[in-house]
Amino acid sequence: MKDYQQALPALPTSQVDEEDPQITLKNVSVTSDDGSISILKNITFSVDPGQLTVIIGQVGSGKSSILLSILGELPVKGGGTVQVGGKLIYASQVCF
Repeated sequence: MKDYQQALPALPTSQVDEEDPQITLKNVSVTSDDGSISILKNITFSVDPGQLTVIIGQVGSGKSSILLSILGELPVKGGGTVQVGGKLIYASQVCF
């Protein structure tokens, strides 16, 4: 398996605060609109500046829901928080 982190250039240290992660999710839970289906339950993680973070899982396991929560497209329930520092860019891909 290739080490992808080595292939990506690190962000210049002058552009990031090395002490604080740029994206933090704490106890993030997301449910369907009517609350009957739990989509994400108590997800907690941080993405550190300059690091490659990969989220993998089976179809329907919640990968896209995590991304949509970070982008603010899915509302977080139950007191969980999503904190995003700096600029966030998302480029969607279309399957063909």
